[in-house]
Amino acid sequence: MKGDFVLKLIKSIGGFGIDVYDTWQWQPIYYKGWHVSGPEYKRFRKGLTNLEGRGFLSNLRGDSYKFTQQGIGWFKYSRIKYFALKNKNKRWDNKWRVIIFDIPNSLNKERNWLRSRLKNLDFQILQKSVFTIPYKCEEELGDLCKQLGLFDYVDVIVANSIGSREEELKRYYNL
Repeated sequence: MKGDFVLKLIKSIGGFGIDVYDTWQWQPIYYKGWHVSGPEYKRFRKGLTNLEGRGFLSNLRGDSYKFTQQGIGWFKYSRIKYFALKNKNKRWDNKWRVIIFDIPNSLNKERNWLRSRLKNLDFQILQKSVFTIPYKCEEELGDLCKQLGLFDYVDVIVANSIGSREEELKRYYNL
């Protein structure tokens, strides 16, 4: 249940923009597809109270909240943690997305985090720093790399073929 609240909150607030750290109110969340009333309202308020108690939010007045400095870090981390591809279940456009990265050793932690996230998102590894997926991901991957500070080290190539492993990967993705 807690993870569900956090995921809904991230998606709702994230719809306003990546850098939404100023004051926001719960009312606009209704317009993002999260109807907050009845029992859902109680859960929502409990979730906000929980985040406030953990030091991530400060209640300015009534239903107005602001992220604390600690909350900004939590929000950035949570956006990465709950990151998902929007186009994964759409029809394949017969193009492969090949993700190539050359990240310096000084960013080893971020490189390992990126590699782990790509695997969790069902990207298939071709080489240690080369992954592929048959779905559009350029925009989401760009956002993820910006959040991790890796934007300058990651490239996405859109290709018609990925070589000798193409048939194997088509079977894997049921294409």
